[in-house]
Amino acid sequence: MTGKVELLAPAGDYEGLIGAFNAGADAVYLGGDRFGARAYAGNFTAEQLLKGIRYAHLFGRKVYLAVNTLVKEKEFGELYSYLAPLYEAGLDSVIVQDIGVLSWVIKQFPQLNVHASTQMNITHAYGAQFLKNNGAVRIIPARELSLEELVGIRKKVNIELETFIHGAMCYSYSGQCLFSSILGARSGNRGRCAQPCRLPYQKISGRDGKKAASRKNDWYPLSLKDMCTLAILPDLIEAGITSFKIEGRMKKPEYTAGVTALYRKYIDMYYEKGRSGFTVSASDTYQLQSLYIRDEAGEGYYYRHNGREMITRGGPGYEGADEALLTEIRRRYLEAPMCLAVSGYGRFTAGQPAELTVSCGQTVASRKGADLSTALKQPLSEEGVLKQLKKSGNTLFVFDELNIELSDNVFMPVKEMNELRRQALEQLEERLLRPFMRQLPPRLPLPAMPAMPATEPVKTVPGSHGRHRLHVQVTTAEQWQSAVRHVIERIYIDIDIWGIHSVPPKTEGMEWFAVLPRIFRARSEQYLSQYAAVLHGDMCDGVLIQNVESYEWLRSVGYSGHIVTDHSLYIWNKESWQFWRGHADECYLPLELNKHEISDLINSRLPLSNGLPAVAGMMVYGRIPMMISANCLWESGQAAKDRQNDIMPLTDRYGKQFQVGKKCRHCYNIVYNTVPLSLHDSIRQGEISKVCSSYPDMRIDMRLDFTTETGKETEDVISYFKDIAVFKDNAVRPYEHYTTGHSKRGVE
Repeated sequence: MTGKVELLAPAGDYEGLIGAFNAGADAVYLGGDRFGARAYAGNFTAEQLLKGIRYAHLFGRKVYLAVNTLVKEKEFGELYSYLAPLYEAGLDSVIVQDIGVLSWVIKQFPQLNVHASTQMNITHAYGAQFLKNNGAVRIIPARELSLEELVGIRKKVNIELETFIHGAMCYSYSGQCLFSSILGARSGNRGRCAQPCRLPYQKISGRDGKKAASRKNDWYPLSLKDMCTLAILPDLIEAGITSFKIEGRMKKPEYTAGVTALYRKYIDMYYEKGRSGFTVSASDTYQLQSLYIRDEAGEGYYYRHNGREMITRGGPGYEGADEALLTEIRRRYLEAPMCLAVSGYGRFTAGQPAELTVSCGQTVASRKGADLSTALKQPLSEEGVLKQLKKSGNTLFVFDELNIELSDNVFMPVKEMNELRRQALEQLEERLLRPFMRQLPPRLPLPAMPAMPATEPVKTVPGSHGRHRLHVQVTTAEQWQSAVRHVIERIYIDIDIWGIHSVPPKTEGMEWFAVLPRIFRARSEQYLSQYAAVLHGDMCDGVLIQNVESYEWLRSVGYSGHIVTDHSLYIWNKESWQFWRGHADECYLPLELNKHEISDLINSRLPLSNGLPAVAGMMVYGRIPMMISANCLWESGQAAKDRQNDIMPLTDRYGKQFQVGKKCRHCYNIVYNTVPLSLHDSIRQGEISKVCSSYPDMRIDMRLDFTTETGKETEDVISYFKDIAVFKDNAVRPYEHYTTGHSKRGVE
């Protein structure tokens, strides 16, 4: 290790920032009034952000700004005016989720470090390498990674790692949760999560989908215990992690200060005494657990992959904190900011300008006032001058040494003396901050997209039968057989069933695309040679990727075929779409934009690629994946008979049943929505064609996603969508209940 690990604390507001630094934080992460993933935190005004940056730099600390939401196309233009003054003031880094924001910030603000948020869901060294290649200097990996996996990333990729050490834990992989979004339009990707994971669910569903009468079967299978890693700090430090992060921008400043102080104490203890001298006292453990901890605390995923021990046993709400402890924390860390010691020398001689020189370390500032007059009645005294000059209470400075040279019988008004002190200290502050200040580079315009004449003929890929095509994605061999029988032009096939089931016959003109795993972790590496064999085989025409790890792995094995990005690689704006157009041939549109926002995005007119149209995909049928979780419902105390089933029902307090699937090969669960998404009316009404009506060089392909359906159900749905795609009036929908998702409402 080249230096001490950084202690990074949350600051929900300016008071929290003061408390964090007073308690020993090396850096804070915070959010402004826009683009942050904690929309309901106190957050900072523009003025407070600048003030906080100055405060931090005066004391050798750092400020990281969370710009970790997905940014809509219509909002993107606001980013420059938001970040420009902070960049000039020396903001240390931005934390981002949106790949378009990452790409744009690196181009627009070249001296600003970019940290990849945990919302980017980096789970492997392949993902870390991908982000490093594209300009990130630090990644905040998925919280689900083990310590062994983190060490593996650090050894393979020379990039900073920041990991969580304390606070609340999400059940879903961060950035991969649409639960709150689909249920109530409060998107976690926009900082507005309503936390449905903290609600009770039932082991036994109510009859006919109605609310169960008894609550005795309630449990909290999606509510993880809070993390507390005080006892394993030596392990984490020795792993070579760059920064230890405390969760909690939504919590009180007392929480921030109290937790930070304790972790500061034990980090310092390790560096001073080593592992052999590292001992956590019972009183400190109790104090941590008295600061807003749900139920019992655990150590997160560092040494466990899943299990009932990680789940809260009862209601997951906070019970508050010890009021006496909060009062003491407030007194010690929140009631006054830190002060910087300075030395001063003043000279006051009649007939000459008053002069005050102040210094902090090697930095010196000096100011002169007006010529001093001879006193007529009350000459200055040394005691009086020293007393007046030391009154620096409105600044962050305090004199630890002040000497003056005072001639006899000299006079200076108190107001002028105060002004001399103010100007000298202001100049000192500016000189101390000067090394952090930046020159704003010329503003780069957002990419200009060429206008295409409306009369230009539509260009289509070879083999296409029209502007829009109907595709299918399957997750079982039975569904695959059904899709083949329907002679679907393109079938996306889970690569894991491709590897273990016999391949059905492929008709001429049909495309088969392999779907790489939704989550790509170290565990998946044992199957990579098998996957490479599939991708390089004659039957595979392309690949669908759902994470950045898959892209970097494909590059590492020399794959040069057709790549499609799925909706989990979010494209919310022109910058993110342009980024992925540089890496992939086609991109699927996200599930949280409404039809008007999709139209705005599509009609931003991306340039042609190799003379072919910009191709977007849209999921028009299928159960939306609401959560992707490393924790496992099958390992959380379910009956033995359930372990043989690949699908498990999870019933909420209103009797609605979510289907949960397990992916044991890669060890994750997928919680699906209660009903499928179905945009059949949008197809009937021509809305999908309308969204790109003014962009003739654009094609949208429509995909049916099959998850829990049987082979017969798969065939019925395919037949139905084939019928409505050709506007067959007597097409009968084979399912009763469905949702249109965010097609109409979108998210805030």
